[in-house]
Amino acid sequence: MKGKKAKELYEDFHGYISEKEFDIELEDVENLTLLGRAVAIEYEAMKHGDTVKEIYRHDFGSKAILLTNGKDLIVFNPEMSIEDRGIVG
Repeated sequence: MKGKKAKELYEDFHGYISEKEFDIELEDVENLTLLGRAVAIEYEAMKHGDTVKEIYRHDFGSKAILLTNGKDLIVFNPEMSIEDRGIVG
């Protein structure tokens, strides 16, 4: 998925075309503060043939951390990737 544009990533991940677009600007991602170890993430989505929204949970390994610039939350996990089938790792 590396190098794909947001619309293509969305379609690969969810299995259908996005109806919404978001333009966001992350502030100062070069100066981050460690908040602690990231344990898991949960999100609600409809993807790959789901007929209703499902809650997906991904537990992280020991290398995942949660960072902030004072406004944004960033999960950094060198063992994680986002592939066509979803979050892996």
